[in-house]
Order: sequence, then C-alpha cells, then structure tokens
Amino acid sequence: MKVALKGYYGMGNMGDEAILSVIIKRLRRANPNIEIFVFSKDPEETKRLHNVKAWKDPSLKNPIELIRATLNLSKVDRLIIGGGGILYGKSLGLYCGLALLAKLLGKKVEFYAVGVAPDIHSKILAINVKPTRPKNLLSRFLVPIVMNRVDSISVRDSFSKEVLKKAGVRREIKIVSDPALDLEPIDPEKAKQLLMEAGIRKDDYFLVGLSLRRIPEQQILQKIKEIIPQIIDWLIENYSAKVVFIPFGKNKIMKFDDDRDFALELKKNVKNKDNFIILELLKPEEIKGVIGQMDFLIGMRLHSIVFASSFKIPLIGLIYDVKAKSFLEEIGQPGIEVDNLELNRLKSLIKNLLEA
Repeated sequence: MKVALKGYYGMGNMGDEAILSVIIKRLRRANPNIEIFVFSKDPEETKRLHNVKAWKDPSLKNPIELIRATLNLSKVDRLIIGGGGILYGKSLGLYCGLALLAKLLGKKVEFYAVGVAPDIHSKILAINVKPTRPKNLLSRFLVPIVMNRVDSISVRDSFSKEVLKKAGVRREIKIVSDPALDLEPIDPEKAKQLLMEAGIRKDDYFLVGLSLRRIPEQQILQKIKEIIPQIIDWLIENYSAKVVFIPFGKNKIMKFDDDRDFALELKKNVKNKDNFIILELLKPEEIKGVIGQMDFLIGMRLHSIVFASSFKIPLIGLIYDVKAKSFLEEIGQPGIEVDNLELNRLKSLIKNLLEA
C-alpha cells in the first residue's frame, strides 16, 4: 500500500507537523508495510522530521508542476488531504482540484480532520464569520462535484461541516478530534531538561506559557504589541511568574510568520526581561512536552491550546481564527477575540482562572 499525504506541510508550522506526525504513526500502526509520500514545501525537512519520502508540493497553476503531481499520484493507491485548517477560501477549490486529479487517476481520496472556512472578507477570521457557501468560483464549482465523489470526509468541528453542507456536499461528513491531541509528548524529565537548558527550573517559578503569532491586521497587531508586554510584567510582578514564550512557527516563505522574531520584538517593551524567556523552535513532541510543564497558558496558536487542553492546564485563548474559537467552545475554555482585546479584561480573566 502506497499513500500520499497533502496538507500545510514543510511550512515551518509545528502544529501542522504535529498533525502529520500523528497521521503517519496511525497509518504505520494499521499497516507496518505501508509506504508514505508527503507533498511538502520543504521535502528535505519533512524527510528529516518524519522519516518519510517527500515530494515538492506542486502549484496546480503551473503546467510542469501539474504534470509532476500527476506522475507522483500515479504511483500511489490513496491520497489523504489533511488534516488541519487548510480549506480556507480559494484553497478549498485548489485542494479539490488535486482530489479530482487523483480520482481521475483511479485513486482513493480522503479528506481527513480538515478545518474549513468560506471566503474571508476580514483578515481576522474570527470576526463576523458565518458558515456560508464559498463565493470563489473555483471552489463553488469544484466542491460539490469532487467532495460528493471522494471516499470519505472528516472535519474538526461543526463549523467546518456546516460550510461544506452550504457548499453542496450531501455525503456523510464526520466530525473528528484534532489528530494533534494524540501526539505523544517527550518524557516529562526530558521536558524539564529542555527548560533547564533555557535557564528555567520548573519548581522555582509559576510557569506561564505564551504562544503568539503576528497577524496581517496592523491596527489589531499594534494593540497586541502594547497589551501583551504589560500582561507579561503584571504576571511576573503579581504571581512570581516566569513567562515562557513557546514558538510554533518559522515560515520560510512568509517571513512575517516567525513566532520567535515576534517574541523578540515584544521583549523590547517588557520591563522584567530576565523573567521572560523565549525558547528556540522545538520539534512538535518537544513543544507538547514543554507545554505539559506549564502551570498556565495564554495561547493564540491553535495547537498551543490543543496541547494545553490535553494536559488539563488552565488556559485563555486569544482568538484570531474561527478554528481556535470553535475548539475553545468545544472544551469550554475562555477566550478573547483579538479585535476586542483589552488590558483590564484580560487581567480579569486571568485572575478568575488563577484565583478561583
């Protein structure tokens, strides 16, 4: 059995790499002899992280790359698209195009644990987003044709299911948990050692994990850059905290999507700099293990929230995307949409959680 995987892989996003890691392990557990190929923006990095064969992710708009994708798909028995929040706006049509190509080649096709959103009018996906039919013509045309003919579809939340139903998908759509919930973290002692190497003794401080990312909306981004350093200092001064920034992304293509670079920018406005520690970008299993050592988490990145919830760590989500909003609602944890972020409101939420 030969399987090809297609998602947001090789882009330096450790949440998506966590999903990929779990999917690969599940496939190998079901069939130890399976041969796995991954479409990746960085095939060498994908090979290094996951011990699989990897192909250069094709642009379906490029005829030469389309031919290459056809030849690659002709070698496998099955295409799995997912997981993760990849079917957003026009990308919904592009992924359906790849699925159609695979079906025309006689392959089994599965959309697995995907997140779906319609065309995005705001740069912040959590603002006034409703599950509507896509306006993008390619998506509108291909979704009902392709997704009613694939072998199976599963999504991560009811919002995604509703978008597909509005787009004309009439077949069964299952709702499944995010695969990253099942990621096996590194041993707790190894996680403590990673923190020690960063100058953090687990037993000496109240540890607050922080996971943030840049967003394109400049006015809201500026508000985050003003409020978060104040929150960091307030936590350090009022809770004897050590605030640990945990990067999830270092995108080689979109340079603004570099969490650690953003953290260094924030640190310029933090007074208690010695107690604000910025970690290096770790592997997914290491990130999950480190989050397991935190006493509290403030998270923007979806998978920081997913990982913290798997350890039942108190958390607050800073919501910039409908996928995080849906997950927080599912687990019953508080969150603030970043366009409504206020210093005193965030302090109040933190107090309610930590002093209950």
